[in-house]
Amino acid sequence: MSVSVHQHPFRVYYEDTDASGVVYHAAYVCFFERGRSEWLRQLGVCHHDVAASSEVVFAVKTLTINYQRSAVLDDWLVVHTTAEQSGRSRLLFKQELWRNDNLLADARIEVVCVRGYPFRAVAIPQSLIALLPSPH
Repeated sequence: MSVSVHQHPFRVYYEDTDASGVVYHAAYVCFFERGRSEWLRQLGVCHHDVAASSEVVFAVKTLTINYQRSAVLDDWLVVHTTAEQSGRSRLLFKQELWRNDNLLADARIEVVCVRGYPFRAVAIPQSLIALLPSPH
């Protein structure tokens, strides 16, 4: 996979924080999800299009987050997303959350392409594979 990094900037809202104004730990999962969704949009695709055309969706299989610093209300943050590997039915992402020059959290997230209930793994559609960054 390509080592190019997609960047998605956003502001922290009140809804992302706990009562003290610090970003709640679970909000980081949402921030990383937004980064992956915007990475896909940069390729010219959205989740809805993939689901509608091929009846598949991506499900998170594994998620590891290393929290290093807290984000707070009104911070301007940037999620960096890099697709590091792909397999027949999976994509592995490295993601980082930055505030200026400070790394707040980093994550490794594996998503699997699945189809319908009971959500069995299936091959990533060829139409999407064609759009994925090629290896260097």
